[in-house]
Amino acid sequence: MGKFSFTGGMKVKVAVIGCGAMGMTHAASIVNIRGADLAGVYDLQEDRAKRVADLHKVKQYGTFEELLADEEVEAVCVTLPTFLHREFTVRALQGGKHVICEKPIALNPADAREMIETSRQTGKRLFIGQVLRFFQDYANMRGHVQSGRLGRIGVAHTKRAGAGPAAGSWFWEDERSGGVVLDLMIHDIDFLRWTLGEATRVYATIAKAPGIQHANVTIRYESGAIANLSAHWGNTPGFAYSAELAGSEGVVRGGSRESATLEIVRAPRQGDAADIAAKPAGSERLSPLLLGPYERQLAHFLRCIETGDTPIVTAEDALAAVEVALAAVQSAQTGAPVTLKGGASRA
Repeated sequence: MGKFSFTGGMKVKVAVIGCGAMGMTHAASIVNIRGADLAGVYDLQEDRAKRVADLHKVKQYGTFEELLADEEVEAVCVTLPTFLHREFTVRALQGGKHVICEKPIALNPADAREMIETSRQTGKRLFIGQVLRFFQDYANMRGHVQSGRLGRIGVAHTKRAGAGPAAGSWFWEDERSGGVVLDLMIHDIDFLRWTLGEATRVYATIAKAPGIQHANVTIRYESGAIANLSAHWGNTPGFAYSAELAGSEGVVRGGSRESATLEIVRAPRQGDAADIAAKPAGSERLSPLLLGPYERQLAHFLRCIETGDTPIVTAEDALAAVEVALAAVQSAQTGAPVTLKGGASRA
């Protein structure tokens, strides 16, 4: 895969803080972007930082303060555990760095709003890695909905399941990760809000057992559409995801287990023979994803830093996704649906 190019100017120097799985992903993505330069990495666990630094032959910062003091670093990727997002994002923004923070933006709206307000006060950009918007199949599904080709959307279904975090991981501590809804289902919550609009009502159930979390969430949208979302950590081999949106004129489907990334099924159309021949019922297969979504996402965010453009996904969007996710958690705890007045907050 060739490098992505987003600028003809000087390279943007980016540092990564947090060298777990997502930190390694972001570091590798930065290396693959022409116009970006991986300046260095930092992690409290020095052995993890050393592994990534040695792999990419970049600097290993001894402290976060040393990273912030590096005047050549323009942006920082915060790929730390969720409960540390607010603290290190705020510190990086106040230290004069733009921030690209992994999803979810924070564990609660108050922390998210503090991050957003700090970005406004410092004049430094804040981007949140809701990467599903940069998966070509999901973007294509949304495009077909937005074009009106599928008619009025009535029902949507999403599923996301994997073997789950390692035993003893901080992910299993809801107060640190938000659990399967805030950490995993947040992808589909953001995608559906992006595609269907604001949520008005949420009902959820969450089942837990040692090494397993499973959530089922039903969301009603202002448009009248209803979505059923499922997310699972546990005894599922590998990782799988899927999405389906059904409208009055057809259905669009995509998923990891399909032979192609996207399938569109149109309802039979009324009209003369020529019209039916031109637009038959059936399936259309699109080409598999060719470009990595993390490279696409990072290149887009860096371009927004350069141009001042509004990103495809804003920090306010990420806040709204957290509010819907927390409504689902509240519903599961109380056994009652939760109404979101005026849709999710836009801060």
